[in-house]
Amino acid sequence: MQAVSPVPVTIVTGADYAAREQAIATAIASFPDSAHAVLLEGLPQGNASLHPSAQIALQRIAPGCICCAGQLTLKVSLNRLLRPRPARLWLAMASSAHYDSLCELLKNAPYSEILLADQHISL
Repeated sequence: MQAVSPVPVTIVTGADYAAREQAIATAIASFPDSAHAVLLEGLPQGNASLHPSAQIALQRIAPGCICCAGQLTLKVSLNRLLRPRPARLWLAMASSAHYDSLCELLKNAPYSEILLADQHISL
């Protein structure tokens, strides 16, 4: 049985929700033939840059610390997004204060075998 490569993860942090969403939308546009999973912390104000499509599986979760108080919501959303095995996972969170905690969560079971947090974009 051949080992499956982990899904690369890009974590985007920054206080401006629209800027985080736009940065992800711009990056995804450069990979038009790949499937992406996107988990956005917060709700859009005005027009959203990202919309679910055949290429983009999108989940939005309420604002708040996704690795502390929102950890259950984070795990449920991750599990849903990872079922179809995307080419890349994008996680957007408002604060980088808990970046290390989020990375630690992704490095432990059950995510350690299927995810590789390899990029961080701070806006």
